Amino acid sequence: MGQSNKDDLIGSFPVDNFTQFFYSLDDATLTEIAFYYPQAMKNMCIALTLDQQLLKEEMLKRKKRKKKLES
Repeated sequence: MGQSNKDDLIGSFPVDNFTQFFYSLDDATLTEIAFYYPQAMKNMCIALTLDQQLLKEEMLKRKKRKKKLES
């Protein structure tokens, strides 16, 4: 009974990262966001860039760990 509705949603989001979310949006939705909410589109592009950087860094980190374990 101590859980809030927000706690119930943790782990149920259908994507693992913002990149997957961004690419799941259809072209019509992205066009509407860009046309009617240009600042929101700019923020989404910033978030996409940051997410890509985090994914890249995580991949490099995993490669280093794997290399270290193999040696």
